[in-house]
Amino acid sequence: MKFGTMKLAFISVFFFLVLSSASAQSIFAGRNRSGGGINIKSQVNNGQAGGVVDKATAGKNGANGKNGTAADAANAGAGGNNNTAVTAGAGGNNGTAANTAANTAANSDPQTSTTLNPQVISTGFEQNGQNPPVAGQTASLTSSNNFINFCLLTLKQFPLTNGQQIKGGSCNSVVVGLLPPSSKMVSTLLLFPQDGDVVEANKDFTISLISTNIKLGTFTNADKNYLSAPQTLDPATSEIVGHTHVTVQAITSQTTPPDPTTFTFFKGINTSPNAQGQVSADVTGGLPPGDYRVCTMTSAANHQPVVMPIAQRGSQDDCARFKVQVGAASNGTASNTAAAGGANATAAGGVNATAAGGAANKAAAGGGANKAVAGGKGKRWL
Repeated sequence: MKFGTMKLAFISVFFFLVLSSASAQSIFAGRNRSGGGINIKSQVNNGQAGGVVDKATAGKNGANGKNGTAADAANAGAGGNNNTAVTAGAGGNNGTAANTAANTAANSDPQTSTTLNPQVISTGFEQNGQNPPVAGQTASLTSSNNFINFCLLTLKQFPLTNGQQIKGGSCNSVVVGLLPPSSKMVSTLLLFPQDGDVVEANKDFTISLISTNIKLGTFTNADKNYLSAPQTLDPATSEIVGHTHVTVQAITSQTTPPDPTTFTFFKGINTSPNAQGQVSADVTGGLPPGDYRVCTMTSAANHQPVVMPIAQRGSQDDCARFKVQVGAASNGTASNTAAAGGANATAAGGVNATAAGGAANKAAAGGGANKAVAGGKGKRWL
């Protein structure tokens, strides 16, 4: 009896221990599962945070799928592709591949970049030329950035030229451009009319001229591209690429310069020279009687006056004084220059005569095909 009682007690203790062990394992397993859930959530949060702070870490975590669910891993990976606001602000980069490529392309082309390349900064512009001072000279404006923002100083008063002809004044931001060598400086001579010539009133005549060291015939849109590009040179000859103009003004005083806004005739010549190197402009209908001055205005392609490499030189343009009067040919005072060869055709008595009967010779050179434009004071030809 005593032995049986002990056996029963032993079996009871054994079952109690087994049951206690199973309960303990269940409890610990529950705690681990709970803790594991916390750890998974923490990992996802860390992955997302890492995506914000550390692009490389978040990208790696997202790719390895160690951040919980697939959705969480995707979010973590997406988070890895975004820079923080601080980083973007500090770097000035929005982080997108498209914008990065665009910025790289813009900076790689100096002709489209809005940044001044250090290689073209002219350090001589920082000197005003008066160290030491020179009597009779004025200190120059100075700049350490090639005056790239000069027009900001005057925008309230003068708008940007922007390719337009603005009568109220403007500020042009285009650089001067290429200057030819001194051996290629421009020179011009009027062939007709010349000083002292007398031309028949109200009869057609032709102004003719010859220029050297300029590639004539390049003429941009004066209404949309006025002064809008630098002066350039022909790569083969180092000559300025451009064109010329002729302008005629009435002279009413020998001591007062004529008003530059008033002209009797004006024309831009957009043709290339003929075989003799000459260009011309037809004055259809002639001019009324009076005293006149005819001048050339030699320009680069975008209508700016040609710029030379040195200060001490001869003029690139020419002017002549002539008279227009009724019966000029009949009284034997008309001087006629043939544009094709520059030779006078003499008639009986040594008086110059034209093929038409003595008014004024028309230049053999073509050119002058531009149409008249309404407006201006006098006859205006572009």
